[in-house]
Amino acid sequence: MHPNLRTAGTLPSLDMPHHLRASEHCEYREGVALSAKDSSNSGTYVDVGLPQKCLLRNVRIPENTRVTLRLGSTDEECEAVAPTAPREESGYYWGYTVRKCSSLSTVFTECPFDGGYDLSYGTSERGRPLSEASAHSAPPFKHMLVVFGGVAGLEVAVKADQELQDKGIDSSNVGDLFDYWVNILPGQGSRTIRTEEAVWLGLMGLRHVVDAQGT
Repeated sequence: MHPNLRTAGTLPSLDMPHHLRASEHCEYREGVALSAKDSSNSGTYVDVGLPQKCLLRNVRIPENTRVTLRLGSTDEECEAVAPTAPREESGYYWGYTVRKCSSLSTVFTECPFDGGYDLSYGTSERGRPLSEASAHSAPPFKHMLVVFGGVAGLEVAVKADQELQDKGIDSSNVGDLFDYWVNILPGQGSRTIRTEEAVWLGLMGLRHVVDAQGT
C-alpha cells in the first residue's frame, strides 16, 4: 500500500455513481487501459472492475490511461466516450474535474464555459446571511460559481492579485466581485471554519438555489 493512502479509510466515503461495485449495473464505467501484453492485436483491453475485461476494438490506448466507457451488449465489447458523457447523455453525477488558477481573477477569466459564470457567490463571515440569498431572488443560470477562501478569507487573495487591485478591488470591497456576498454560518462561534467544512456547509445551504431551477 502506498504510504500516502494508508489512512484513506478515515476519509468520507466516495460511494458515488461512478464508483461502481462489481455487482452494480450501469451502462457507463470508469476503467484503466491495460498493457499491450494484456491486449490483443484487435484493440486494447480495459479493466473496469468486472471479472471480464472490456475490449476497445481497433483502438490503441497507452497503458494506465483512465478511460470512460459505454458498455456494449456483451461483456467484452465497449466504446470509449467523453468523461462528460454519463452526465450529459444520461444525467448521472460523474465526479468532478480540477482546474488550477494562478490568482483569484483567473478563476473568472479562465472560465471553461462560453459566457463565463452567470451566477456567483463569494463566502465570508462579513457577508450577508446565506438565508437572505433566497432561491427566488437568484436569476436563471447555467453555470454557478461558489468561492471559498482560506483561513484568512478571500480578502487575502485579493491583496495578492495585482489585476484586481488595478481595477479598484481591495479587501474592503471584495464582495463586489460576486453577485452575492454571503456568510454561510452566521454566529459560527469559533474564530475560523476549515475550508473543507465550509464547502459542505455552503453547498448544503445553496442546494435550494439549484433545486428551485430544476437542474
